[in-house]
Amino acid sequence: MTKKYILPFYRIKKNKDKILLITDQGSWAVLSRNKYKELLRYELSEQIIEQLEQKGIILTEKNTHIFINQEILRKKFLVHPPSLHIIIPTLRCNHQCIYCHSSAEQDQKKGCDLNEETAKEIVDFIMQSPSKKIKIEFQGGDGLLNFPILKYIIKYSQNKIKENEKDLMITLVTNLTLMTDEQIKYLREKKVSITTSLDGPKEIHDNNRKYLGGQGTYDDVITKIKTCRENNIRVGALMVTTRKSLEKAEEIVDEYIERGFTGIQLKFLNKIGFAEKDWKNVGYTPEEYLDFWKKSMEYIIQKNKEGINIVERFTTLLLKKIIKGIEPGFLDLRSPCGIALGQIAYNYNGDIYSCDEGRGFEIFNLGNVKQISFKEYANSKPVHKLIESSILETTYCDTCIYKPYCGTCPVLNYAEQKSLIAKNATNYRCKILKGQFDWIFEKIINEPETRTIFSKWIEKN
Repeated sequence: MTKKYILPFYRIKKNKDKILLITDQGSWAVLSRNKYKELLRYELSEQIIEQLEQKGIILTEKNTHIFINQEILRKKFLVHPPSLHIIIPTLRCNHQCIYCHSSAEQDQKKGCDLNEETAKEIVDFIMQSPSKKIKIEFQGGDGLLNFPILKYIIKYSQNKIKENEKDLMITLVTNLTLMTDEQIKYLREKKVSITTSLDGPKEIHDNNRKYLGGQGTYDDVITKIKTCRENNIRVGALMVTTRKSLEKAEEIVDEYIERGFTGIQLKFLNKIGFAEKDWKNVGYTPEEYLDFWKKSMEYIIQKNKEGINIVERFTTLLLKKIIKGIEPGFLDLRSPCGIALGQIAYNYNGDIYSCDEGRGFEIFNLGNVKQISFKEYANSKPVHKLIESSILETTYCDTCIYKPYCGTCPVLNYAEQKSLIAKNATNYRCKILKGQFDWIFEKIINEPETRTIFSKWIEKN
């Protein structure tokens, strides 16, 4: 018998009378058990061979370019230096959120602000990156408590990109409650984008995000969002799911719709910072989160059927990978992940960390901008070790059917299991992602109307 095709490396998931098959490049198909047997025996009809050839499920002389292009698209980020640079102007904050991953300090605390000298050295370090596109993101604490340094960094970095012929984007992550009209005017003039937090309706938001004195922050946040919009500043919002959120799926989605947002990300809680210390009160099991997430997703889909424009942003990222084969550049969902390679975080004292979440653990401290150059950083063994720890081919993840679409997080692995490498059988994040992939594929395969909605999400975002 002459073999008309070659089977590339793939993984399967059995579901009743069907087989889901996904190749290492992310191409997928659903086959009956009989068709799968015919595939293995090289007994497929010419029509089925042609269909699988076009999908990139089988390798023939006609479609080698498909496999090559898929692999180039999936891994093109490997040739790009870090472009996301997270700067911490201060650890101080006027909030005490119950899940704060950075364990922020009180707003009157001394000795935890970035000064001008160190800020200059951070920007100089950033500009040493060969990347032609630079994104500076201010995290905290809350950077508005050290606004003069924000202004200094913005001015200095905008001057430096002219010298270095780079493109610059600047984002401020803030709770908004400290923002003045003068600051709004300045940020609008400098084209700084703003991201804030909105955890849902007042009851939930005020439970999660309080002022230091214990009062809720919802009313002030909503007021500031309106003020920013009135000044033509586009505000993005993030929500974090806590135990209080689990029974309020529809209410949370409705809050985002009512406030004029066209997207929501139903972020699960990470076991780091304040959340880890009070997990029994604020946290939940993967199964509890997935139940909440599925209820929310069903409601979002129903709203789309009613003509309301609202998407779930994380799901949209997954759909781009699954349906379109697009690499959206989301650092948490690639191999290796964005740790030290796609992003770098700079603490107020100039310490360099692998990422923002890594600031809570010294194992992710990779030096100081006052002591090493960017080239020395990039060539250091600790950086290489962290990057290697998130390569899926070297972990249990290599056996998972969803490997082409996923990524691991060494910081969360270390926080939960004291190991950079995930122990997947008990890994909280892994269980959630597998549940999400299962549900998404179930919808794509069995619900044509939902798949059409998903395709529209991809086109618009």
